[in-house]
Formats: sequence, structure tokens, C-alpha cells
Amino acid sequence: DLGLVSVVPQVGSQVAPVSLRDVEEAIFIRGALETAALERAIAQPNLDLTELERILAENREAFDRADSEAFFETDEHLHEQVFVLAGLPRLWEVVRGTKFQLDRLRRLYLQVSFSDSEVMCDHEEMVEALRQRDAVKGVQVVRKHAFRILDVSEELRQSSPSFFAS
Repeated sequence: DLGLVSVVPQVGSQVAPVSLRDVEEAIFIRGALETAALERAIAQPNLDLTELERILAENREAFDRADSEAFFETDEHLHEQVFVLAGLPRLWEVVRGTKFQLDRLRRLYLQVSFSDSEVMCDHEEMVEALRQRDAVKGVQVVRKHAFRILDVSEELRQSSPSFFAS
């Protein structure tokens, strides 16, 4: 159901290629819901960023160590926390349920992302927008961050063509 396995009758099963169409759809869903969650979080009268700042610090440490597993995990927690701050924690589960293809692409991009600090800067800018209660800046950062992977998708496809649907 998730599109991760292709079954060919009387032949067998294999890992399905990454579908860029599914990736684009997941990015659209994530971007729309996360920007709405960020705006709602900013509007909360008692916004407590303690947990988000702790997660950001762990994310920075993982980035500085080039620890892809820890970075991926803390990245997930950071985005999830935006939904928690908005009072919409179950909505993150909706987002997670749509982004399996996106996560496959993100994992391909992880090693490249350590040589480019833009992803980490996006996280810091997002937290700063929440701290400053700047919804315009926050929405701008979330959109830029959500769609960033599409900028490198063709490069990833060329470097690993067997991973992608034709």
C-alpha cells in the first residue's frame, strides 16, 4: 500500500523505485500542513520553545558530527514538535503517513546535505521565526525547506538512476 515494493506475478518482489510524483505530492502536503501548524503555534499565547530548542541543539550536534541517523531522527522530532506546539500532534501522523517516498529521497540526500549547511540553517531560522513570532518569515522558511529536496532530485536521479522510476 505504501508503494515500497513492486510485485510481479510469477516472477517475485523487488524494492520499488522512488516515485518523484509521490515525492512532490508528499512535499505539497507536508508544506501546506506544516506552514499552517507553524502559524497556529506562533499564535499560541503561552508558546514554550524549550523542547524545540533542545531538539534543535541535538540536531545541530548530529549535523556537526555528520551522523546521518541521528540527524534524520532529530530532524523528524523537530518538525513533529511544530505540530505539538500548534496543539495538533496527531496531524504529524498524517504527514508521516504520506511521506514514505520523500523519506527515501531524503535518506539519499543526507550525505550530501552535510557538505551544505542550508538544511541546518533552515531549522535554525524556523525556530528563530517561532521565537520572534514572525509568521511571515516562518512560512517562508518552511516552504523553502520543504521544497529544497526537489532542487537536488535530478542530481540524485543521475547519480543513482536505478533507484528511480523512469
